[in-house]
Amino acid sequence: GGGALVMEEAEPAPVEQAAPTRAEPASKLAPDLAISPAARTAMEAAGLSADAVTPSGRSGRITRQDVDLALAGARKADLKGPIDAPGQEEAYASPLARRIAVLHQIDLSAIIGTGPRGRICKADVLALTVPPMEVAAPDLDVTSPAPSTRTDDVTIIPMTATRRTIARRLTEAKQTIPHIYLRRSVRADRLIALREASGKVGSINDYLIRAAALALCEVPAVNVQVHDGAIHQFAHADIAIAVATEHGLLTPIIRRADDKDVPTIAAEAAMLAQRARAGKLKAEDIQGGSFSISNLGSFGVESFDAVINPPQGAILAVGKARLEPMEDDGAIRIVPVMHLSLSCDHRAIDGVDGARFLAALAHLIEQPALL
Repeated sequence: GGGALVMEEAEPAPVEQAAPTRAEPASKLAPDLAISPAARTAMEAAGLSADAVTPSGRSGRITRQDVDLALAGARKADLKGPIDAPGQEEAYASPLARRIAVLHQIDLSAIIGTGPRGRICKADVLALTVPPMEVAAPDLDVTSPAPSTRTDDVTIIPMTATRRTIARRLTEAKQTIPHIYLRRSVRADRLIALREASGKVGSINDYLIRAAALALCEVPAVNVQVHDGAIHQFAHADIAIAVATEHGLLTPIIRRADDKDVPTIAAEAAMLAQRARAGKLKAEDIQGGSFSISNLGSFGVESFDAVINPPQGAILAVGKARLEPMEDDGAIRIVPVMHLSLSCDHRAIDGVDGARFLAALAHLIEQPALL
């Protein structure tokens, strides 16, 4: 669990609990104070002064959670110096990961580290503090619709915890990762024919997952994660698939897709998509992954560029297969053509490696018997 990272609009704590410092009930907060509307209302109702609350929002903004912590007399975990982690002394984890685990009451023994030599790092623990997960806290229930308010011209819909987390991660990805985009068109007629001949077992996307997994094994330089100046290269392809849900885009992972045939991938992908839309993904369903695929072809999108899902090093964007002329043994044929766009983290993946991956992927798509 641990909804403290995203829970800004929680119900106020009972005001009869002892508060650390109170101003006079009639105290007024400065109009230019950096504070959320909900936090301002709660502070004025409780008579709290600005000095009694430790802000945790961006640029020193006071959130409703900060007010609740002040009213409850709570204190944040000290992120410097020694810290007690009873029962977790044997866990191989970084100091910061230990502190975050204590703050959110997370058992480090249940986490598989993705750092060097399996060390548990900050990202591993943070992945357990945000949805999508099956947790008891109602604030993180991704199946509950967010309350909305309406004016004459606009409906204001507060972001869910899931949507806030997605927004934060996408912003961080675009601000901190130097994206390089590589695009290629591939003929899809043979792949479509193979699927038809197999009785339409699996979707085109399931075949693409299989093809991408094999291409990643052929070009391992793309099958990577990036961690604090180190590149982690994987022997197997753990592919995250983008699933559109009512609450945002989720990316459950098909583990070792290179060891699975298309029917197995199809069954697993359908199960993960169903659980994602029902808000029942577990932490292990979304942790890790060495590569992502986002396919918007079924929505009629012809081509697009996707944002990398850190710490993964690359993501493949797939558009709709449309009829286009292509050269074929000296003749021009009209065939379904699929447009692919590969977004790479240029810190870890050179353009030539991305190009080799796309070449390997195109060969598998255009010669689908190899799948």
